[in-house]
Amino acid sequence: MATFLRPPDMLVSLAYDIGPDATPDQAQRLFDALVRRGLLRPWEHGFWELAALTEDELRAIIEVTI
Repeated sequence: MATFLRPPDMLVSLAYDIGPDATPDQAQRLFDALVRRGLLRPWEHGFWELAALTEDELRAIIEVTI
């Protein structure tokens, strides 16, 4: 299932996915990387849609990005 959050909340969620030592800069880089891959895109009413990714898929993107 896709995730729908406003940008500040999406950054918090992505930081959580990175891990306990995540920095705001790392979360922003992950946000940008997901947008470039078409996995995160604007939706309606200021929300962004994050495609449904498996934990392994997200981990692979985090490893390349961070």
